[in-house]
Amino acid sequence: MNISEAALIISGVSIGISLSSLAWNIYKDIFLKPRSKMLGNVSFIIQGDTESENYLNIQLTNLGPGKIIINNIVLKQGGFLKMLFGKQKTGIIMYDYENPLNPKLPMTIEQYNSAAQLLLMRKAEIFNFPVNRLGFVDNLGRYHWIKKRQLNEIRKSYRRMQNDPSKPDVTE
Repeated sequence: MNISEAALIISGVSIGISLSSLAWNIYKDIFLKPRSKMLGNVSFIIQGDTESENYLNIQLTNLGPGKIIINNIVLKQGGFLKMLFGKQKTGIIMYDYENPLNPKLPMTIEQYNSAAQLLLMRKAEIFNFPVNRLGFVDNLGRYHWIKKRQLNEIRKSYRRMQNDPSKPDVTE
């Protein structure tokens, strides 16, 4: 093997390493986004002997890799057919900024951490309308929705509270 053949082999190996590095960086920056898990329920807070009103609890857990920056609480009205015909509505819910338990939006959620927003159920008049999705939107424009089963349970709890507001109703 002479010097020119060795130079060609070294050049080929370096091109292969460069291409694999480029592919990894593209994959990491474009496709490897943080995953999340959403939880939605009706809950209350106990402090000492007093029990609070019912809250709509929306919680996001960052499963990594990287951090997620949550910008707003969002909802969607209308199903798949309305989306196809451009009639689906998207709304933003103003978070309860006066509640000291709520972190201020936008909020950063590091890997393997959670953050929650609490909204008073008596003020949750969004359930008087056909809400199909409820969740957060992050800084990349991705939506993080709670499961439809959880949304249906929250809706049922809201309706029970509207029928008999004297009884506390907490979903399990």
